[in-house]
Amino acid sequence: MSLKVIKSGPLASIQDKGRYSGLTMGIPISGVMDSRLSTYANRILGNPEQVPVIEIMGQGAKFQFFKSTYIVFAALDADILLNGKPIRTFEIYKVANGDVLQLKRINLGMWTYLAVKNGFQIEQKMGSSSYYAQVFDQAKLNNNSVVNFNTSAEVIKENLAQRLDFKTTEVVDIKCFKLPEFKLLSKSVQYQLLNAEFSISNQINRMAYQISERLDNQLEEILTSPVLPGTVQFTSGGKLIILMRDAQATGGYPRIFQLTENSICQLAQARPRQKLKFSLAEPT
Repeated sequence: MSLKVIKSGPLASIQDKGRYSGLTMGIPISGVMDSRLSTYANRILGNPEQVPVIEIMGQGAKFQFFKSTYIVFAALDADILLNGKPIRTFEIYKVANGDVLQLKRINLGMWTYLAVKNGFQIEQKMGSSSYYAQVFDQAKLNNNSVVNFNTSAEVIKENLAQRLDFKTTEVVDIKCFKLPEFKLLSKSVQYQLLNAEFSISNQINRMAYQISERLDNQLEEILTSPVLPGTVQFTSGGKLIILMRDAQATGGYPRIFQLTENSICQLAQARPRQKLKFSLAEPT
């Protein structure tokens, strides 16, 4: 036993950068909701970016270690306790047998990450250890779940400050590219999409984030076509649905935008009622 989940919180799972080999079979990519945070946590520890981390939604998660290792906890802003004492995000800490880590409170954002030296040791399905219920439900963490990792004999510098400045604004600027059906929209709707402010509804999960406001949609549904995390669909009822990491591989709603990777991460950390605005990304 390496790590035991004392309390999983609303949703905790093992995630990495996702599985791409299943797209042709309609299997979602899955993977971490905010790749910026998980990538940086692994990088600080000297891990490859793809190694699995624990992803946590919300607060209240609590873990106990049964082997020594080095850890980094990644969050936009959170109160984290190690044996009851506060620790900082994006810094290296050594943990020992019996140590307890608790995510007491998330002050900003929705998703946080626990990384360990050399990553968590868990089998892969289709090239990924990421949790997705229909493919690999063993990667979901519940109370009393056990996750293994290899004890790190390497001596690395603790408390090495590597601060990240994730800018947050009252209105999230979502960078995106136009997709095929955008040009079929009326000029009025095109203008609204690129100039109005929208708000995130309460309907958010790993599959999609929905927008509260509705727009007039005169378009018919399209033939089932490929979609990806970050694709913005425009339903016949005028709703905007932004697909996230567990999104289906195909869809029949008109596709109007594709978010940049950074904007997918920004959106993932936004909470219900958060305001956002779409703006066109510069070609690279």
